[in-house]
Amino acid sequence: MHDEVATMLRRVRLLETDDTGTQQTMRLRGLRGETLSGVVRAQYYGLSSVPPAGAEGVLLTLGGRTDRAMVLGVEAPGVRPTGMQPGETALYGPDGTILKLLMQKVYLDAQGKDVEITNARKVTIRGSNEVVIGVADRFTRIRPHRIDLAVTAEDQEAPYRVATEAGPSNVVFARLD
Repeated sequence: MHDEVATMLRRVRLLETDDTGTQQTMRLRGLRGETLSGVVRAQYYGLSSVPPAGAEGVLLTLGGRTDRAMVLGVEAPGVRPTGMQPGETALYGPDGTILKLLMQKVYLDAQGKDVEITNARKVTIRGSNEVVIGVADRFTRIRPHRIDLAVTAEDQEAPYRVATEAGPSNVVFARLD
């Protein structure tokens, strides 16, 4: 029985991926230079990726037959983020972009790329204590009962009340330099 199981599972290296069909297929390098083509990759529902060439996975062959094979658990060594705690999750790309669902926060590093939200009827950003929006060295800081405009640090308060038709605001403050 042990020999049968050993021939059913083996490590493979990804050569290329075809992501055009209803199922993703891969060309793989197997044992002693063996090349397998058209192998279906099993992926989780709701998540699809195309691993880079050189990624490694496990080939499952049913009855030891390569025409009934499926590749599982494809991972690119050296690209996967490390050091996360139990229960934490990361969605990452080969260029360092990463979305982490951590125990204490949600973290997104776009590596200098644009972040785009499209086709939304409404976009709501709501913090329970504070929302800070920044561009270069200026920030808008929004908290319950206070808005600070053009501050130069995420935790700074603007010194001047903004004038309105009804007089100086008790909620909106600005930095004027």
